[in-house]
Amino acid sequence: MLLFAAFVFASAPFLYLAVDSWWTLALVRFYHGFATAVFVPVAEASIAELFPNKRGEKISIFNSATAIGRAFAPFLGGYILFATDKSFFTLYAAVGVAVLHPS
Repeated sequence: MLLFAAFVFASAPFLYLAVDSWWTLALVRFYHGFATAVFVPVAEASIAELFPNKRGEKISIFNSATAIGRAFAPFLGGYILFATDKSFFTLYAAVGVAVLHPS
């Protein structure tokens, strides 16, 4: 499940590049939301299994990192839009490349 959710989550930014109407945006948002709904609980369960003695601490770190990313992303996305003269194509291509970057 974790690999499936990671694939869906990583592929979602690239689907935004094909959005050309409100209904295609709705489909891509559903797809992206589905990935989030599957990935987070499965990731937390995996963390709990990997760190049985420190599961609370490790899940808290995971959730903090997620919250920091969600707080920082709009500012970074806004900067990319500003720097590229409102190119949403460049924005979502950058997000897709960042998701695929091994770190």
